[in-house]
Amino acid sequence: MDRTRTARIGRRLAAVVAGLALVAAGGGASVAAGSARIDAGHAGIPDAQGHVHGCFNTTTGALRAIDMGRQGCYSNETWLSWNVKGQKGDTGAKGTTGATGATGATGGTGPAGSPGPQGDPGPQGTPGAPGSPGGPGTQGPPGPAGPQGATGPGGPSGVRIVSFPNSLVSFQPTLLGSTVVGPGSYLAIANLRISFDLESGEGESMIETACELRSGSDFIGSQGSFDYIDSENGLVPMTVTGGVFVPAGETRTVGIYCWGIDSGPWLIGSSAGQLIVEQHGGFF
Repeated sequence: MDRTRTARIGRRLAAVVAGLALVAAGGGASVAAGSARIDAGHAGIPDAQGHVHGCFNTTTGALRAIDMGRQGCYSNETWLSWNVKGQKGDTGAKGTTGATGATGATGGTGPAGSPGPQGDPGPQGTPGAPGSPGGPGTQGPPGPAGPQGATGPGGPSGVRIVSFPNSLVSFQPTLLGSTVVGPGSYLAIANLRISFDLESGEGESMIETACELRSGSDFIGSQGSFDYIDSENGLVPMTVTGGVFVPAGETRTVGIYCWGIDSGPWLIGSSAGQLIVEQHGGFF
């Protein structure tokens, strides 16, 4: 076989192989490539493994597909087999970036997230303006009565005047008049007259008498009389003064007492008089 014929057969083989692949993919069509005719109408073409089998006539260059389960090649033919699907090619080059698509529609609101950690306290805010005064509230019920308080100091009692009537005076201290005072400082003054009743014809006689101011049992002032009486029913004026201080929470009885020193055949008495007790702050 010369070179020209060999080249021609090779080109036919390539065309027939390409055409047979199209026949297998198309499912039973007959395709002629040059002078070759391919019959691919058998049920076993391609086989279960996806292979196509054929016989190539080395003299004429004809290629026919065969069903390997029922057919074979002649002595002047060469058996061929190829895949219906070719091998996967290399990955192509990356294409250029396409244009930015239009903004999609806003999605629905997602579920609420978990609470975040507690933040640090913020700085102190500026004090706001004072609010308007509120109206008076309703009056509450009366509270229970408190315990009895301690007795306070007595206030100034002013002036106390005690008048006493005519009375007989013995030779022992005789109380003529008295008054009770509370805490404070006091000035006491007793004004009275001592009377004497001499028996007829006695003439002039000397009679000694005494008067005394007392606070309780304490002496606070006195006055004595040593007088000559030369007529019946003689009167001798007496004024007795004294002072007394009464501590807080206490009281005192201030009284005037009178008595005769000498005993004799006469009567001693007191005409009507007065005991004056006047309070003075800071007297003592």
